Amino acid sequence: MDRSETLCDHPSTQNTLYLMRRDQRIKENHCIQLSYTLSKNKLYVLYDFFFIPKNKKQKKFILEGMTELIDQANEHNLFIKIQYKDNLKEFIKENEICLIVLDFCPLREYLEYDNQLIVFCDENKIKLIRCDAHNIVPCHKLTTYKRTGKSVKSDLYKLWDKFYKKYDEIKEFEFNNKEEVKKFNKETLKQFEEIKQENTEYKNKRMKNSLLPTDYHKGGYKNGMEELENFFKNRFSIYDSSRNNPEANALSNLSPWLHSGQISALKVVQLAVKKFGMKNQNLQTFLNEVFVWKETADHFCYHEKNYDNLNGALPWAKQTLEQHSKDKRPKIYSLKQLECGETEDYLWNAGQKQMVITGKMHGYVRMYWAKNCLLWSKTPGEALERAIFLNDKYSIDANDPNGYLGIMWSICGTMDQGWGEREVVGKIRSMKKFKCPEYISRWANKKIDEFIDE
Repeated sequence: MDRSETLCDHPSTQNTLYLMRRDQRIKENHCIQLSYTLSKNKLYVLYDFFFIPKNKKQKKFILEGMTELIDQANEHNLFIKIQYKDNLKEFIKENEICLIVLDFCPLREYLEYDNQLIVFCDENKIKLIRCDAHNIVPCHKLTTYKRTGKSVKSDLYKLWDKFYKKYDEIKEFEFNNKEEVKKFNKETLKQFEEIKQENTEYKNKRMKNSLLPTDYHKGGYKNGMEELENFFKNRFSIYDSSRNNPEANALSNLSPWLHSGQISALKVVQLAVKKFGMKNQNLQTFLNEVFVWKETADHFCYHEKNYDNLNGALPWAKQTLEQHSKDKRPKIYSLKQLECGETEDYLWNAGQKQMVITGKMHGYVRMYWAKNCLLWSKTPGEALERAIFLNDKYSIDANDPNGYLGIMWSICGTMDQGWGEREVVGKIRSMKKFKCPEYISRWANKKIDEFIDE
């Protein structure tokens, strides 16, 4: 399969393990397809809940999708287990695994994990294959680091036809014993209930609202696909014209499901193309977000090891930020003031409070939010640290290449170009405050003390 890489090559004669991390689904998953193709013995799926970097909102979202994941495994006759402790090596040995299929993520924690697994597999004569089931164009296919959004977009579309393919239909896995699967997965369901209980605070305890089930985003494949249909029906027609208007309700709202891999970006795009056609302007604008920008973020984080700090900025950006690092800031706020949305800027406060309460901030507001972190911090480095800290702590689609690139674009001009020079921001693209009274009215005065995580 062109979207896979062999990381450790040994003969594979026994059982297969798909180590699921970034793509929490059985359906429309290239890692599952590859595992079906390669495995002629038992096939296990192990969801690594222990390792995945996640905040409280993301943990809740993942757990909401877990019952459906187990149901999908039962439907396809697959053994499934949840890794909740650091016991991967024991699982591999106990189940005589000789082939591991691993999903892909460009973030350093994942790549370090992969490198440790390579050493283990080599020592134990286990074959290890990594497959990119998250992107339409596999990230490793863009071998040359491109530093502008335009050049990455060009490279992605050169490979579009090669990888824009329908998924193979997967049926029940024929080499697993149905009774054994049923018994094994029944134990997994029990294990899941225990995990869920450990991660839930009940009525008799003081409960942080960020852990409460909300009406904003509920995890699971079906919920993600329903949100997609809702987007097509009610918001797609105004996506191009109104996506930057926080009061228009024009966004897809799919990022929580795409981030967790509970739905497939490729499937989302295929359904959109089928319904609206490639010439549709709303579709082209949507593709710029769900395909081009999303995969540019993976490209950036894969090739730039400093994707979350000032050393990852381009030379011109580092130079201009350094030259203006001593400029007088209009205001300096503490991290606590920012976290609680206690600035003198009601638009900024509205965005911060929306994120703290719901786990999401409108995309256009998020750019303004990040750029003002630069204006209100002592140094550009501190601004980056604060924006990343707050985003990763509260956003339901955080700990993600999209978030890191978005913040680096806003503060360091990554994948952008130099603009007219200004105080504090230098040649980084500036952004004026914009009017959205309804949005501000809805969020800026919200009380969020109960939602602030300690």
